[in-house]
Amino acid sequence: MGRKPILTKEQELELSRSSSRRRLPAYFRVLRRCVYRYTKINNIPNPFREEMAGRYWFNRFMQINPQIRPRKAQNLNSARAQKLNKFIVNDHFTKLEEIMRAMNIIDKPERIYNIDEKGCRLCLHQQKVLARKDARRVHLVANEHGQNVSIVACGNAIGTAIPPMILFKGKRIKPEWGDSMPPGTSLLMTEKVSMTHTSFSRWIEHFLKCKVPGPCLVIFDGAKCHLDYSILETAERFNITLYCLPSNTTHELQPMDKSVFRAYEYYWDDQVVKYFSKYPDERSVSKMRFGGIFSTVWDKTMTPSNIKARFRATGIYFFNREAFPEVEFAPSSITNQDQGQESGQQQRNNVMSSTSREEVSSPGGPSTSGLQKKRRDTNSGDSSSDSDYYFSLHDESSDDLNYEEETAQDATSDHNISFIDMLITPDKAVTNVKRLRKPAINSRAQVITIDLFRRKDKNKTTSKANINRRAATSKTATPKTKIMKESWFCKLCREDRPVDMRLCSKCLDYVHEECVGLTKKDKIPMFLCPDFE
Repeated sequence: MGRKPILTKEQELELSRSSSRRRLPAYFRVLRRCVYRYTKINNIPNPFREEMAGRYWFNRFMQINPQIRPRKAQNLNSARAQKLNKFIVNDHFTKLEEIMRAMNIIDKPERIYNIDEKGCRLCLHQQKVLARKDARRVHLVANEHGQNVSIVACGNAIGTAIPPMILFKGKRIKPEWGDSMPPGTSLLMTEKVSMTHTSFSRWIEHFLKCKVPGPCLVIFDGAKCHLDYSILETAERFNITLYCLPSNTTHELQPMDKSVFRAYEYYWDDQVVKYFSKYPDERSVSKMRFGGIFSTVWDKTMTPSNIKARFRATGIYFFNREAFPEVEFAPSSITNQDQGQESGQQQRNNVMSSTSREEVSSPGGPSTSGLQKKRRDTNSGDSSSDSDYYFSLHDESSDDLNYEEETAQDATSDHNISFIDMLITPDKAVTNVKRLRKPAINSRAQVITIDLFRRKDKNKTTSKANINRRAATSKTATPKTKIMKESWFCKLCREDRPVDMRLCSKCLDYVHEECVGLTKKDKIPMFLCPDFE
């Protein structure tokens, strides 16, 4: 009973599979607009209006496909999407296993540590509040820009947490700030809230008081403040091995970043709300009150079960190369570029572009649309064609309107396009690299040693020597121009003084005006010095 469905069960199943397995998630409107175009191209009767499927159809589609659910997408920049790929992750696990076996700690989780820092604002983050439905403005009186502090957290794979280090901005510290802090907390004043070389060296001294005896492995990110020669000297002196994670992958490979700090803001906001209800006259958290709130949040986030679970989730302990499923590498597949053969998506683009050319060349066929232009640009190898094609496909522009008219005229065409062809995702991201750069130390997973810095200094010395040698042996090098010093020498008084001078029209030498009895007011067109008078 009821209205006849627009799409068959097979077509809806194909749509559900293609929309859920895409490497770029589909928006609601994108999916509805795609269904409308699909019905037009395949000549399927439908009651759709406004060039997209209706909301009632979309709600029914979501009900009969429970495997698809709306989710809030997390923003991921292109650098993180590109670096979190199978090659980088496999290289990370290979080097991590080598260093753990060399240190004989692969079955000793108490010797495997991870350190990370977290910025904390001494205010309340944006919250959802209750208000009337017709209320247009809802305000919460609070400071827009609160002070920041940095929290340095560290824990090992067995679940033991190292007491934190708190970095305050300023020069002088007050002893009462640490009264309500967790036991063993270290306070440090810095010029900036973020960590520096000096503060990281101080943290290593703090870490030595709390770590287990014997050699230890410290896993950290490749921040600039962590890579310094003095830090490595201190670490090697106390038998600490520093292992740097590859850049732009710490959101998945670092336990502290993946577990502890993800829940920190939630517990922080909860405690700040309780603090404001207890002290309604205060609108910000002072450094004096920070310790009481932070202690409660620290006890809830740095639990042994939470730390151990994230060491296990990142594949560090128990060591597991298959800790990350294939879906984790989906964003990086957009940046892959096959050298040997064309990908399936590129082949489909070529087929569709050839179909478009046939339609253009056929008598009475539709004119070239904006969509076909985008496809030809994609095949031409333009660096921005893939991304432009994807966004123009779902954009409400004049090209889309032309495309709708052409598909309506071509409804009787024999070419059936599937949802996989409609929901197009670029296969690779092509970038124009003007010059090749030397990869950084933390471009891949790396055990940080002093030899790396010595090698770097040696390369700098060698490069300077090569530059000097080429400059000395170059025949086309132009000589440097000598900067002539300004002269006020007078041949009469034999002195070099910066006073007004006159030029002799015969000998072409300058003499001081006071030496020949002249001033600025004496305007003589032809001046002769005493030697020619």
